Amino acid sequence: MPSLTLVTFIALVLGACASRSGDGGDGTRVELSPEISHSRGVDGGIVLLWPRVVPKANTVAMRGPAKALQDRLKAMLEEHFPGRPIDVRPEPERVCPRRGGCVGTSVGLLIGVLEGECVAVVIVSPPGESEQLLMPWAGLVTTQITVPFREPPESSMKIHELVPCDKLPVATLDREERVRQALRIAE
Repeated sequence: MPSLTLVTFIALVLGACASRSGDGGDGTRVELSPEISHSRGVDGGIVLLWPRVVPKANTVAMRGPAKALQDRLKAMLEEHFPGRPIDVRPEPERVCPRRGGCVGTSVGLLIGVLEGECVAVVIVSPPGESEQLLMPWAGLVTTQITVPFREPPESSMKIHELVPCDKLPVATLDREERVRQALRIAE
């Protein structure tokens, strides 16, 4: 299969979003899009974000696999960081606030979907407005090791091989140790 970039999905992801109220970090009220985390986490903790599905039109269809992978990441975090607070964010909260980022280390996941096949990439960021470390978890992609804070990770990726989306939880098992290594940034 020829290489395919996920850049074409960005326009779909950046579609208009409904607003909601939130805290601007200094006590002021601001309007936040629904995908922005209501919580920044706590100092020394971890914010486990809801998976980002690209293109956004596949979000409902991918809800089950997204939840399964988020649950697996949570179990890995609990095992690797016993006793550390983990703030699991519900759908659709998939990014830290732009202003100041998250107080805790953020862990997220990108699921790219194309014609019923998928790739999965784990995203780990230290607290604050920090670069995002990208670790491929399922499928074959080439990507930069890091992307700037709040930049769509798919803009730096090329897909070489996809896996059937319904096999995503199984396909990620082979790379679990690599993901654990990426999570060490949270230490």
